[in-house]
Amino acid sequence: MIKELKIRVLPKQASSEYNITQAVSQEYAIDLSSIKAIRVLKRSIDARQRQVMINMQLKVYINEIPTDDEYIHTYYGDVSDKSPVIIVGAGPAG
Repeated sequence: MIKELKIRVLPKQASSEYNITQAVSQEYAIDLSSIKAIRVLKRSIDARQRQVMINMQLKVYINEIPTDDEYIHTYYGDVSDKSPVIIVGAGPAG
């Protein structure tokens, strides 16, 4: 089963995949051994309070092995035979 979950953790917890897995397990009462993989979909910093927190949107694989790649691969095409680009201006916009 694949679930998309949101979690709010301390920066120290967000730095390790194992800590994120533990936090998801505790927050959503999921058995730690049943979580096979976690993919971070979105990560943002919430610094509105004294204690900085990390908001994360996760894709959690419960008793299921992920079939997709961990990272999205970007394909850059060959542009060597294309016409050159000319940039006019020298300000913040180019």
